[in-house]
Amino acid sequence: MITQYEIEHVLLANEHSKARKLLKLNSLTIDGEIKETIKEKVLNGETVEEVMSRIESDDRMHWITFLGKKAAADLLTLGKVQPETMLEMSALPEKDFREVVKIATSTARNLNDITIEAERDLSVNTIHKSIV
Repeated sequence: MITQYEIEHVLLANEHSKARKLLKLNSLTIDGEIKETIKEKVLNGETVEEVMSRIESDDRMHWITFLGKKAAADLLTLGKVQPETMLEMSALPEKDFREVVKIATSTARNLNDITIEAERDLSVNTIHKSIV
């Protein structure tokens, strides 16, 4: 069983353009009702034709965002961008590379802040070691 949550927040999460989300959605074998609900959310008032007509121009932003988030994950988990991620990033035009770096650093900062806050929330609800 595949849920709407899983489709939206896991399977489509790394598709960063409406066209890519629609293509991925169409490749999934899922119920018509769930598929239509998600399709309408993705389209957000646009038609499939409108979205697909700009697939090429939207793809630039997809790759900038995808590589930026990938580099952010590297930064958070390893403290540096992995060589293979850097190689992919460096293949982009300089302007796009700069955008990837901006997304990577801001995303890493944001996720780090959220992580720290979540860890702090856990500490609030625990019994202090001196009491145990």
